[in-house]
Amino acid sequence: VARIIGADAGQVAMHQNVSVCQSVILSCFDTTPETRRNKIVYSELEFPSVMYAYEAHARDGRFRIEKVKSEDGITAPLEPLLAAIDEETLLVPLSHVLFKSAFLQDARAITERAHEVGALVVLDTYQSAGTVPFSVKELDVDFATGGSVKWLCGGPGAGYLYVAPRRRACRGRLASGLERLPPTRSRHQPAHRRVQPEGPLLTLPTPPC
Repeated sequence: VARIIGADAGQVAMHQNVSVCQSVILSCFDTTPETRRNKIVYSELEFPSVMYAYEAHARDGRFRIEKVKSEDGITAPLEPLLAAIDEETLLVPLSHVLFKSAFLQDARAITERAHEVGALVVLDTYQSAGTVPFSVKELDVDFATGGSVKWLCGGPGAGYLYVAPRRRACRGRLASGLERLPPTRSRHQPAHRRVQPEGPLLTLPTPPC
């Protein structure tokens, strides 16, 4: 997967699906309703289950969501999206290719605008990996997600999460289980270590406002 999306070895972690990957990213941020930088900006044409994840995390007021409308229901206009990304924006979830129409979004321009104001970009590569040549490193995105079911021609249950090296000062807290137990709490070390992932799940603090 890393080779296909232009990442290096060790920069991609496997998860159950894209919704889990997106939720892992969202669980990283210690935002509150009073946090200035807590806005999430995306097109209304994003994949439904991705929008469900963001909307669920926003119900308690920790995040604000701004959806950018599409005039034709097929394309995601660039300029309105760029205009919506400002100094209060925390995340910009972005489908590289829209599932509904195969419209290719300008990931580079959107990422440049996001970084200009200190926001982070989450690129959904589900519809582009395997069909559109690209590199997450060249696009300079902060995170990327995708899965095996579409053009990678794999079975279900294999989502992937790319994390840019500059975002890897992280420890996980979304998921829990045997692999999260400290040694002093587990009396079954051999079995515990057999199911332990190679690295921690992802978390990181909210960027400075």
